[in-house]
Amino acid sequence: MDDLAVEAAAITAEYRTQLRRLESEAAEAARSVCAELTSLSAETYKRLVLLRAERIVEERADLTARKTGADRESLRRMGWSVVKALLSPAFAESDPHARRLWKILSGDMEEPADD
Repeated sequence: MDDLAVEAAAITAEYRTQLRRLESEAAEAARSVCAELTSLSAETYKRLVLLRAERIVEERADLTARKTGADRESLRRMGWSVVKALLSPAFAESDPHARRLWKILSGDMEEPADD
């Protein structure tokens, strides 16, 4: 009977060790997946912002070309130059504030009103 109790204790200890290892691996995998999803989310918002900016630049270039007679393509290039200059600092960042900025710029999140 004592041998059975010792063997059961050894098996239980081994089981607990393996369970802790599995829990640790599962937690690490979850953190990794979360980080990857956060990164993909940020990239998605960046793409949405660029598409939105492209649409705005095209519309403004067309409107200005019609009003002033200026070359539409030149206006479009100048507009893209301004967009790139304005967004380049945000492209360099990957912190939560930058992700929030991309969300706001993409139109997916309203900017809070200042009180």
